[in-house]
Amino acid sequence: MRVVFSLCLMLSLGGCSLWNWLGWPDWFDSDPCEFCALAPDEAFTPQDSGGLLVLGVTVRSEPAPEFEGAVTWLVETRPGGFADLRAVTLPEDLQLGQHYWLVWRAPAGTWSLRQARWKAGERGGNSMPSGGRVLAATVTAGVATYVGEITVDARQPTTVAIGNDGAAALAALAHWPAVKVPLINRPLRDLRRQRDE
Repeated sequence: MRVVFSLCLMLSLGGCSLWNWLGWPDWFDSDPCEFCALAPDEAFTPQDSGGLLVLGVTVRSEPAPEFEGAVTWLVETRPGGFADLRAVTLPEDLQLGQHYWLVWRAPAGTWSLRQARWKAGERGGNSMPSGGRVLAATVTAGVATYVGEITVDARQPTTVAIGNDGAAALAALAHWPAVKVPLINRPLRDLRRQRDE
């Protein structure tokens, strides 16, 4: 019992030192807002770390008392070679059929769209890009990267539809007036095909 107590005390007092000793990746302890939604009045300049991930989302479904979900991305490139999953949560006030612009802080690197997780009333599921594609885009530090449009349709629950409207994205970014970086249109591409070439 004394051994267990001692171990718990050591972990609580020296947790950070233990993680450092174990070689935990530096990015684990990074600013918790390195990947989060950018508020419309929040500033973003070329001096900020990372870049912006800009995504258009439309959700279609039969009427449901509530709809919630997230768009999950795999960071294909991280310092040290680590890949990890990040989820862009959909707005709480989301209305079916309404188009939303999502602007998120994102570390620079290659981001691949894995799935859209959703729940509409009693129904729910994971929708993925059709055709077994691995769709990805590169987020660059100091710029806003528009990766395209996705449509999640609970009536066709297995796939997400992909589109692109760079002009609309540029106009939409005006609603974030404190964003002082250029917008680059980088449509999602099939990462698997690029690796095969």
